Amino acid sequence: MNKSFQDLEHDDMTDGIRRRTVESLESAADSVRAAGVEGSGAISDLAHETGERLDSSAAYVRTFAGGDVLASLRDTVQRNLAGSLVVAASAGLVAGLSLRAFCRPSQSGSDAKAAVAK
Repeated sequence: MNKSFQDLEHDDMTDGIRRRTVESLESAADSVRAAGVEGSGAISDLAHETGERLDSSAAYVRTFAGGDVLASLRDTVQRNLAGSLVVAASAGLVAGLSLRAFCRPSQSGSDAKAAVAK
């Protein structure tokens, strides 16, 4: 499979983002552990556990292959077209209702009284 220059450039950019994310997670894990050492026993235990989870997240990001997920999702949608359409329609409905509720102007003082009077 021949990759275009844009594909290679995208892969390099993705790898750079992944590498910076891993470094940030590992740095955060070290910082949390260091802060926990200065605290009480319960805080120290919590800090250690949080550090372990951050390290685990860094390991996942390090090995994550985004293209594999997209290919898997594409295959699943093609095999279950009707179900995928139901899921997409449901997600669209929920998103639309959420946006409608979020964007609705709040009724204040006299506006609320006028709405109640109707």
